[in-house]
Amino acid sequence: MEKIEETNIFDDILGEDEKILFVLRPNKTRFVWLNNLFGRILGLLFGLVFVILGILASQLGIEEADLLPSQISFILFGAFFILIVLIEIICVNVMYKKTFYALSDKRILVRTGIIGVDFRNLDISFVGSVNINVNLYDKFLKPNTGTISFGSFAAPIANPSGVSMAFNFKYIDNPYDVYKSIKKMIDDIKKDTSNLVADKVSNNIQK
Repeated sequence: MEKIEETNIFDDILGEDEKILFVLRPNKTRFVWLNNLFGRILGLLFGLVFVILGILASQLGIEEADLLPSQISFILFGAFFILIVLIEIICVNVMYKKTFYALSDKRILVRTGIIGVDFRNLDISFVGSVNINVNLYDKFLKPNTGTISFGSFAAPIANPSGVSMAFNFKYIDNPYDVYKSIKKMIDDIKKDTSNLVADKVSNNIQK
């Protein structure tokens, strides 16, 4: 599992006795360039078609008086779709630069954002399931990438509406190896917490 020495980026939300165990980042190619690839291709093709129609408007039988306005309309309409695709790519790239995933000895942490920086966290004691998903885009890359999802009653992997509310480590390298490591860490932390609670209860009973 790749570890990145940038634990200080979570300092603003860490508790006094909380310690970061590791920090991960998503794969840039998968996060930025393969994200929504099909939609981007459609948007670019749609835009290019209208730009070409604008350039070739004189050959479409449009009357001379309407030719220039038609050319401008076609080109602007096509340029609008191309611009939307470019803006989306820029926004995803900005989000990538702010996106980090971490596991502390108490919580699962997700840092991301576009304009500002947003943090999401899930207490490890609330984690009910840890799932992994590797789709076709993930398999294109070497090493493969994938998404690890952490579900709880408050943030289930899938709710009745079909919308995922899970905490996700998206598009990380070697997802199966990372999954095994994270699952073991979470199980160990839960076990240590259970033992600590049991010891406190036992001590209270003895008193």
